[in-house]
Amino acid sequence: MAEPLIRTLHLLPALDEGGVERSVINTAILEKSLNVLPTVVSCGGKMAIELTAAGIDHLTWPMASKNPLTIIRNAHHLANLIRERDIHIVHAHSRAPAWSGYLAGRLTKTPFVTTFAGAYSHQNWVKRWYNSSMTRGGALFVPSNFVRDHVATVYGVAVERITLMPLWLPPALPVSAIEKEEFRRRCGIPPECKLVTIIGRLTRLKGHELLIRAFSLVENRDARLLIIGTPKREGYETELKSLARRLEVADRVVFAGGGLDKARRAYSISDMVVSSSTKPEAFGLTMLEAASQGLPVVATAHGGALDLVIDRRTGFLVPPNDLAALATGISNVLRLSPEAYATMSAEARSHAASFTHDAVAPHLLEVYRRLLDKGERGAGR
Repeated sequence: MAEPLIRTLHLLPALDEGGVERSVINTAILEKSLNVLPTVVSCGGKMAIELTAAGIDHLTWPMASKNPLTIIRNAHHLANLIRERDIHIVHAHSRAPAWSGYLAGRLTKTPFVTTFAGAYSHQNWVKRWYNSSMTRGGALFVPSNFVRDHVATVYGVAVERITLMPLWLPPALPVSAIEKEEFRRRCGIPPECKLVTIIGRLTRLKGHELLIRAFSLVENRDARLLIIGTPKREGYETELKSLARRLEVADRVVFAGGGLDKARRAYSISDMVVSSSTKPEAFGLTMLEAASQGLPVVATAHGGALDLVIDRRTGFLVPPNDLAALATGISNVLRLSPEAYATMSAEARSHAASFTHDAVAPHLLEVYRRLLDKGERGAGR
């Protein structure tokens, strides 16, 4: 193997299910394809196996801790690691690890960058100071225009330090006809039924309650709602099932659990995907995954959805927390003629093509090379 152009060190709390985790894994895989050698440090988690499978080094350290002493201890360990592995760029993806990475960068005079993955709460100066670890690098990546505007407005980060680098998608693994049939059978979804799907952790933020209520208003009584995801809080799935019973749609709402394999199968049999988040999301990977497979998306019109869904062309954008509008958006897709559906499906695939490895790679390398060429040292401020 050729000598790597750049060696990077990626820091995040853990590798459980979530958008930050997916961003780190995708970035590390992207870097490896560009002859950049990544190392990832986190507390570990079920997604770490993806790094191992891709031949990417992962170290398990207590990076999730917000304890100041642990953060300082991590910084010294990271500084030693940077020296041992001749790391060129430290790239942090969350606040506590960013403080450790920032300090390690200062100790070793190594360029430090961050990916600002979300709009953290910032209601007082203490919160804003803690969040500022994500703004102290020589460059700052954001996944969407929403986050870019948030960072510039709330934290006063100069626009020239912000680089838009959305998540990218690897090619989807094919799902055989037998797999599709078996998945439908296990979920109890007849082949003739239209399928509305939501994919993501079961949390109030994702708007599952709103979606179930909206689905109860949808005219097409043969349609099914498929919910893919694991509960973040014990008892939340039970609450949602109870709601479905009260609304008399329990026989048409399917809870299939979580997991990447279930999500892959769900996309393959769905007619549309919904993103009903009640608060703006930084990106919204499921919307991009759906579009890449030609599925129209109905999404609440805020956050990353504004980048990922073109209203009335790749799906429908509806006002946040608007029950009737969400029901109408779903009904609009279900009522499309085969010709109109095919057109929307093609538009969705075309739009998703701008979120690929080839589209994202130049932005990443450009920033890394600029920092190294400038001889950036440690923090931006």
